Amino acid sequence: MVGVSTQRAEGNKMNIIIAYSQQRNNKCKMGDTEQDHMYTIAKALYAILSQDKRLNIYLVPPQNTGTDLGNLKASIKLSNKFIKKNGKGIHIELHSDAGGYAKGCSALYVSEKGKVLATYLYNELSDLTPTTDAGIRKRTDLGALNQTLAVATILEVSFHDEQKQSEWIHEEFNSIAVRLANGIYKYLKGEGIL
Repeated sequence: MVGVSTQRAEGNKMNIIIAYSQQRNNKCKMGDTEQDHMYTIAKALYAILSQDKRLNIYLVPPQNTGTDLGNLKASIKLSNKFIKKNGKGIHIELHSDAGGYAKGCSALYVSEKGKVLATYLYNELSDLTPTTDAGIRKRTDLGALNQTLAVATILEVSFHDEQKQSEWIHEEFNSIAVRLANGIYKYLKGEGIL
């Protein structure tokens, strides 16, 4: 069930799920893992958004099922449980990329509503990155986009397997969180939700 409406009922809080890479085995140039540094950004984003009483924010806890795929499935299950309990919302998942095929950030989506969300977030983050960026792309093969009940996007913040980009992620995690919060607010206002 992809692309559930995000319109909130009058007086209800807008539900936002902050998820992040659950890849505990994906090593980064800075010596930590993709899960470690995306969780740091996710916590900073949660701290910003949770100050707004109009929002109901859920930060998915770190998973440790034993495999990265198992962790991802557990994270999706928790996101969907939150939406079933609290109503419609958005699911933002933070990752960092690898493989050297590009530089900078990218945003991934599968639904048209997800594309709108991805665009707002990408525009904010790409203005901050110190490199060119990889763009906004439709992906139909990712569980976090296909299986979440909320409108979803995945943000690839930058490339963790390249030294300078990995350092940037570590040094700018607060600035990244601020930009993502700005993008969320622009999306919510642009869609008439807040």
